[in-house]
Amino acid sequence: MLSLDYFTYLFKSKKVMVVFSSLIYLLIAISAADYNASFIIYIYAVVLCFVLPALMFMHVHDKRAADTYYSLPLKRTVILITTILFIWLIIYIPYLVALVIARLRAYSFIFDITYFASGFGLLTLIVVNTCLYMFANNVFDGVVMMIAYEVLPLILHSVLSSFMYAFVAGFSSGMISFIEYLSPVVTAFYLTNCFDSSLSIRLYSFISSSAFLIVFSYILYKLYTNREAENANSESSNPLAYPLIIKLYTFLIIMFFTGSCFDSVNVLQCFMDNIFWYVIVFALFVAAHFIYKRKFYFHWKMPAFYIGAIIVSVLFGLICQSTRGFNLSYTYNRTYKYGNINIYSNSFDYEGLQEIRAYAKEKTGIDDPNIYCNINIDSYGITHTYVIDDEVKDIIDKYRNILIEDFYDKSHDSYRSYTSLYIDCYSSDTYENRYDRNHTSYSYYGIAEISMDDLLKLVSYPYITISLELDYSQYQLMPDGELRLTEVYGDVLN
Repeated sequence: MLSLDYFTYLFKSKKVMVVFSSLIYLLIAISAADYNASFIIYIYAVVLCFVLPALMFMHVHDKRAADTYYSLPLKRTVILITTILFIWLIIYIPYLVALVIARLRAYSFIFDITYFASGFGLLTLIVVNTCLYMFANNVFDGVVMMIAYEVLPLILHSVLSSFMYAFVAGFSSGMISFIEYLSPVVTAFYLTNCFDSSLSIRLYSFISSSAFLIVFSYILYKLYTNREAENANSESSNPLAYPLIIKLYTFLIIMFFTGSCFDSVNVLQCFMDNIFWYVIVFALFVAAHFIYKRKFYFHWKMPAFYIGAIIVSVLFGLICQSTRGFNLSYTYNRTYKYGNINIYSNSFDYEGLQEIRAYAKEKTGIDDPNIYCNINIDSYGITHTYVIDDEVKDIIDKYRNILIEDFYDKSHDSYRSYTSLYIDCYSSDTYENRYDRNHTSYSYYGIAEISMDDLLKLVSYPYITISLELDYSQYQLMPDGELRLTEVYGDVLN
């Protein structure tokens, strides 16, 4: 399955490329700033995972070179595996050397599993990109396929975000973080621990990369061993190439515009305002077929697909609207024990927070119509970690439900008071490991009148602080119900 003679031939014939790429690794390691040298080194390794497969398998897109390679006294499987191994070694070995040098310069050298995990991530990326390159029948199209498929998860994330923001109250990007694991580039980054990833994130990345490696290795094996030299440098008609990618990107862009329109106050007006952009997208849709066919091409199926995509996106939006985002707003994990929760409210047009305003006037003598209330719940104390009590959760749930209903209430024209609720909770009892188990994050915005009774209940807990801002001063609500002046015009009071 592996030819040492062919590997030696590759090394001798590509020695200039090997030396040049290795020197760049070394230059980065000795010249980049200590704090970001490791990251730059890995960025360069990822770039090579795109460039080298295109260079080393360029023969599949040239008829004469393809005939030469396919006539060698070696099985295609041997050529494929040997070349993949060669690419991986000339990327990974200099990467390891450069990484060690960079970390020694920064006095932070620790040999851990990330050195091996990064090699696995790079191997997966090489196999995936080589497979994508094989989808096409010429060099240009092969490069386009690599970029198009690797960027696809980012486009999908943007589309889902536009719909989630429009239809799901409390949406935060963490709800669709699973899309990150659909990108071989991102999972490879997490495996290197470049972003100080938690153990669970690296585990999910390993599982995702393993699945990518298995699936794309099989597809690559089929594409390379069954490839015919006559197809080299011809139209890339593989169903997974332009025929799929053009339609997929067009549909996702239409979905993005549709989601954005449903997030606006006047949906119909938004669609009318975006007609120009729908025309532009259709023009790009036609232009993409020109690149695919290398000639002007137009068929009645093209406008039919485009109109159908718009209809499907609108129907999907209407379904999301009628089901309140498939009831995802009401999916809530209350099993958390620790975390950070913040409720911030202000009398947006001088009419809200009437209870709090009256209480502040009674305690301070100040009647300020422009009042702010900030509730901060932090169970990770300096000396003690507190389990969030059920009564606190009940109060939080009360305002969460009020804000959810307000999110879907389109009847009011203006706010009486503006309230934001941010929930970031965990099951881990240590702040350092908070992302490893059962982490949930939600953000809610809208109208919610904060009750003074609820404030007095919350302030009795040692991990909750409540402050009021009125008349350019800040007061802290004490457990006994008094308001203590803590800051005036930027001056802190003892």
